[in-house]
Amino acid sequence: MSETLVILGGSVRAAAFSAQRSGFDPYCADCFADVDLAGRFQTTRVADYPDGLAAPAAEAPFGGWMYTGGLENCPELVDKIASKRTLYGNPGSILKRVRDPKRLVDALARGGLPYPAVNPTAVNLPRDGSWLRKHRRSTGGRLVQIWDPRTAAPRDDPDWYFQQRIAGRPVSAVYVSAGGQATLLGVTEQLAGTDWCNGKFFWYCGSLGPIQLDSPIRSIFEQIGNQLGYEFGLMGLFGVDAILADNVIWPVEVNPRYPASVEILERAMGIKAIEIHVDACRRGKLPELVTTNSRRWSGKAVLYAKKDCVINDAFAQRVVAENHGTTWPAVADIPEVGKEIAATEPITTVLAECESREQLEQMLRDRIARLETMLFG
Repeated sequence: MSETLVILGGSVRAAAFSAQRSGFDPYCADCFADVDLAGRFQTTRVADYPDGLAAPAAEAPFGGWMYTGGLENCPELVDKIASKRTLYGNPGSILKRVRDPKRLVDALARGGLPYPAVNPTAVNLPRDGSWLRKHRRSTGGRLVQIWDPRTAAPRDDPDWYFQQRIAGRPVSAVYVSAGGQATLLGVTEQLAGTDWCNGKFFWYCGSLGPIQLDSPIRSIFEQIGNQLGYEFGLMGLFGVDAILADNVIWPVEVNPRYPASVEILERAMGIKAIEIHVDACRRGKLPELVTTNSRRWSGKAVLYAKKDCVINDAFAQRVVAENHGTTWPAVADIPEVGKEIAATEPITTVLAECESREQLEQMLRDRIARLETMLFG
């Protein structure tokens, strides 16, 4: 019988299917309980997020647990659940340190690595767009603002901080860490605020990759992962969002849990991410050096609602057509027919794989457009 793995978070579909590919029996709780997730695994939809995750965690069968996006901002809840169930991931003490912008900057500085400047307040900061205002509990870029005259939020608030804005290519590196060391699994390009996804500002809209890295850039990414693994004692999978500008890597944030881009690397490179994650957490075992040798591009894009909508039969039929005959889904995170989705909320995720980045983006665009037509005409 497969080992139970409880998976909790804002959205757990990608991690659940990854866990199944690694030989686990996922038991899931998140905010959506989408059709493809609930149709395959025992799943609880949580209305009172994140506190509502504690109940299904307590009721689940015996086994370890892990978390996905959002819970890195809830260290007390993580520790509460971990007091009763074995955690595969980072406890609250690590989360508090690695999610502290000042501590992150200090850790990078000690490693001789570049970093955007941070400031706890807006005092003496120009409002010319050269700084960002970020919430300390932001996830998916939803609470990131350009600090300029149009930003109406209060200047100083302990829940917010300011970070120097770096122009360049947004990327995300994925690592696995144990014993103060980290192995780089791969790097993807991030889609952020993408208009054809109805994304805004800095919202996470998807990932494309893996990016082929030359030796010097790969070496710096590896140095970043090892420095963070050593400084914070990170365990298991984690991601680093960064800006790549003129061959300089500027780390902007650490996601100390299963990152959204992992399934892109799994699809392109054939790795089993949850197996790697659990081995690192349970046995302190890291995989041998991972080489990004895939000649194909893999990607996903998130469709957001441009206005309030209701999932209809035409949308459901289009999803079935898109997924027909595919080994990996072309559409995932599938909402049930009749579900009401408010403007700006995520609707679904489309995925694709092909020979070039340009072809990949066009395939994702086309799938988004076909699904959007079913909802909005």
